[in-house]
Amino acid sequence: MLVALSGAASGIFVVIANAWMNTPTGFTFANGAFTGIDPIAAMRTPAALPQTLHMTLAAYAATGLGVAGIHAFLLLKNRTSAFNRAALTIGLLVGAPAAVLQPISGDIAARSVARRQPVKLAAMEELYETRAGAPLTLGPGIEIPYALSLLAFHDPHAVVQGLNAVPRAEWPNVPLVHWSFDIMVSLGT
Repeated sequence: MLVALSGAASGIFVVIANAWMNTPTGFTFANGAFTGIDPIAAMRTPAALPQTLHMTLAAYAATGLGVAGIHAFLLLKNRTSAFNRAALTIGLLVGAPAAVLQPISGDIAARSVARRQPVKLAAMEELYETRAGAPLTLGPGIEIPYALSLLAFHDPHAVVQGLNAVPRAEWPNVPLVHWSFDIMVSLGT
């Protein structure tokens, strides 16, 4: 139990550092100098909670279901193994609830990105034009009308900022971001 908790804490601190890069807080930058540096405020950046929740659930889902899968396979070889049966049970007790909660945390994290990093959302969804009632595009050109607006803002008519809202020089690598996001979603993480 201690290993699981300390491993999660370590991962959470790494994700908090990433969240800070996405929504930096805890300092003032004026006249070329950083002042008022507050590490605790930096750790409480607005992106920290959605990102750490999503990562922690993903880690427990992947680990729990991975353990369950290994011990289910081993039970096929030796159906009387009490150890493998117990490990399968523990893996499912950890992994299944985390997997069920993962889409909810993904929704929370995605809405945070939509509000705080609209260019990132536009790249994730390959949305080139700002649109009200933006569709969600699945695969090569299958559009679900209004779905992106609904997912991002819980309003089917909300305006979703497209990449056209910023200079092209500020665009991320759109194909890399888009396909990485699609693969992550397809894997259920």
